[in-house]
Amino acid sequence: MASRASTSIPCPWPGPEPYGEERASYFLGRDDDVLQLLHLMDIHPLVMLTAQSGIGKSSLLQAGLVPALRTLRDQEEGFGPVLVIRSWQREFRESKDVKKDASSFSLIIDEIGKAIEALADKDYGNAYEKLKEDILKLKAVDKPKIDVGEANVSAAANALLYYVSRLRRATGKLVLIFDQVEELLGSTFGKPDLALEREVLGAIGTLFQEERKQGARTRFVLSLREDYLGRMKPLDRFVSGLDSRLYRIDPMPEAIVQSTVLEVAKRTKKVIINRREAQRLISWLTANERSTGSVDLLRLQAILISLFKIYYIL
Repeated sequence: MASRASTSIPCPWPGPEPYGEERASYFLGRDDDVLQLLHLMDIHPLVMLTAQSGIGKSSLLQAGLVPALRTLRDQEEGFGPVLVIRSWQREFRESKDVKKDASSFSLIIDEIGKAIEALADKDYGNAYEKLKEDILKLKAVDKPKIDVGEANVSAAANALLYYVSRLRRATGKLVLIFDQVEELLGSTFGKPDLALEREVLGAIGTLFQEERKQGARTRFVLSLREDYLGRMKPLDRFVSGLDSRLYRIDPMPEAIVQSTVLEVAKRTKKVIINRREAQRLISWLTANERSTGSVDLLRLQAILISLFKIYYIL
């Protein structure tokens, strides 16, 4: 039976899921990447984040970049409120009744609305004073109602542009993070659909162009797997110099992985792993990852979660 103490310290590792904002204090080792992304965002209103699968793009965004952006918003350092969009609805792609030319615009409208709802549902405690005011302003903007089975391209596109412009005007500035863009491009729907990809990227590109005309007060971050970079070519029509807007994250070196493991373990208030054990475990995981030679972070987390349970529950 679990003791009372076992419930007082939450497990710091998320397992097979990305780190969320609630685990930001345990997300270590990527400070330089966060700073580099912020610098790139300061230069370009649209940037792209990429890496090999499993490196931790979503974790970097949710537990690294987003908290940094919220803090800068509080300090009025140039960035607006952040909306993270990452749960793309399959029914828009699977329904035979959807007018495909209009569905991408409608899908983005719907997901932005859900991101606002998710933002309002979270409890941030006393953090981010500016965020509370931003949430009220964002919620006051009505989401357009589009029947994707009947709407034409022009109506859906205009609705998306108008919606985002109203959100941006309500708060002065805005940051839209499109995570897992490979799913929006159809990675989970079988073989590639080039027409679908052009439509999706056209929706994002059109939105970027229109917002840029308004003074580039909306920032865009697109995150996708490295193997999908070649399929971003249609975005060239709307966004110049994509290569200069690209930030690639590499696997963390063994030494940094080890130091972060030990620091996070220390914050659990029990010694669940010492330096020598961490070094041996990480070396073993690296040796077994023949394809990249990097540490398999998911397997490492699974082992650390097991150790945490042993010390706190058994």
